[in-house]
Amino acid sequence: MVSDMQRTFVMLMVRMKLWDVYMQMRLPCIRPKRFTWWIFKLLRNRQIVDDLHHAPCCPANHYTRMRLVFNSCTCGADQKPTP
Repeated sequence: MVSDMQRTFVMLMVRMKLWDVYMQMRLPCIRPKRFTWWIFKLLRNRQIVDDLHHAPCCPANHYTRMRLVFNSCTCGADQKPTP
């Protein structure tokens, strides 16, 4: 999941129209434009990633580090099973 500082940076890039936001499987996805791919890759590689198996429409699903995660899990993959 991205930090608060990274989130504000992404919002700045979207407001400057250097990055586009689109919806895919009910999740917001970022598409960099022009010469900003390296910044997107840097943010994507620096985010904290878990090894849980999230549902496809869960906001915490990162699809093998291919997208930025902005929200926490809602599918229950982060909960421990009760004995």
